Amino acid sequence: MIFYLTSYLGIGCFIMFLIQHLTYKSPFEENKVKLEIFDVILGILFWPFIVVFFIKNLINPPKN
Repeated sequence: MIFYLTSYLGIGCFIMFLIQHLTYKSPFEENKVKLEIFDVILGILFWPFIVVFFIKNLINPPKN
């Protein structure tokens, strides 16, 4: 049980680290996102939804 919990939280930490790193390294100023600690914690807990929305937007990108 503990293995699954730590795996779940570890994947969430990795995804949030990746999001922060990619937005920090973005050359465009309007793409940079400042995440607060509350946002990071919610992202770690709800990372499956982040992955689902990411895949959904890859398949059907939003129209501007």
